[in-house]
Amino acid sequence: MANGDLNLNRLLEILGYETRDLIKEVQSELKQYGYEIITDNDNYVVGVPATWESEYNPSLAFVAHMDTIHRTHVRLKVHNARIHNDDAVLGADDRAGVFAILEMLKTAEYKPLIIFTNYEETCGRGVKALVQSKKLDPYVEKIALFIEPDRKGFKEYVYYSHSLPQKIADFAAKFNFHKEHGSYSDVCDLTKAYRIPHLNLSVGYMWQHTRQEFLDLIDLKFTMRAMCRMLITKPPKRVLMTEEEVSGPKYVAPARQNNNHWGNNSSNNNVSGKR
Repeated sequence: MANGDLNLNRLLEILGYETRDLIKEVQSELKQYGYEIITDNDNYVVGVPATWESEYNPSLAFVAHMDTIHRTHVRLKVHNARIHNDDAVLGADDRAGVFAILEMLKTAEYKPLIIFTNYEETCGRGVKALVQSKKLDPYVEKIALFIEPDRKGFKEYVYYSHSLPQKIADFAAKFNFHKEHGSYSDVCDLTKAYRIPHLNLSVGYMWQHTRQEFLDLIDLKFTMRAMCRMLITKPPKRVLMTEEEVSGPKYVAPARQNNNHWGNNSSNNNVSGKR
């Protein structure tokens, strides 16, 4: 395969870092692009652009997690446009997303908000610490959509809220992503906290968390190009999701009478007290 504009050496570096070293590395790189850094040097690194103005505001915010599931060793190999770790977990979940975001910034006409988290693989501890710190609060009014490239496969998107605004689904479809179903990524905690919708995009890895994990470079490049195009495409109008859209309808238990009958205990078994 001709890797073209994909910086393979840099990708291999990011895949090989220990998380503590990657936390330092992303800060250094974001500073080169003029970002103000907000971090606790453990749970999160947030990059706030020096000038956050464009015709496309409210803007997109890009998210990726820096941690990987435990790896016994790192011996990376490239074969037939795929990267794998010799008989061990690769960690492209989500180092591929970190790489995609950093590479996107090299050519971005304007710089979006960047959120790198730690401990996604440990119940999302890092993003929860960020939310609790309230360090992101001053910036959320400018965000229309959180995008996290942290999904297996190719051309898929998932979301973890109860529903997704149709305009966001239409936005994903513009870039040839189709809806699938997923279980968790820490971007969902940002939606729960701020009621701003999110998308999690395929970034080319498969068999994550196993010794068979690999990263498909062609699939990764597709998502990277889509992300660059998203930056120059006007996102949907910023609309906060309702609590029901985020979490689903609240369950209201029916009233129980002392005689253990449901509802209003009328003689015709009317159960109008149920919801």
